[in-house]
Amino acid sequence: MKSKSYKHGKSTYKSYLKKAGYGYEVGIVYKGKPLFVGNFIKSKEANEWYKKMNNEVKTFAKRYWATEDTSFAFYTKFLGNHIYNHYYKYINKVIPTAHRQFDRAFHKDLKKYRELKTNWSNTEKLAFKKAS
Repeated sequence: MKSKSYKHGKSTYKSYLKKAGYGYEVGIVYKGKPLFVGNFIKSKEANEWYKKMNNEVKTFAKRYWATEDTSFAFYTKFLGNHIYNHYYKYINKVIPTAHRQFDRAFHKDLKKYRELKTNWSNTEKLAFKKAS
């Protein structure tokens, strides 16, 4: 698990990257309350987003600064929405690449299946059956 803390006035935010099941979870927490949570299957994508997210937190704090009088409920919600905005931009870049990879793999397998199918007899068909 990776984590990084950010101090903003009296408030402390914590970003983290951890393994969750067969994938990875990346998020930001403020006082135990999650502001952002994103899930990834590939380690490379999770680490890439974690690095990008931490840079966005720094950029956010410089661009949208606050004072002691600022409502931190509003400010943390604003930070969470900012991170989600960049998360979906990142996902929109990643998905087409993954789609192309799996599309190529499927068509390669389909071609191989059609080659194999020419040698099979129609009477030997097997179908999926519902398991009890």
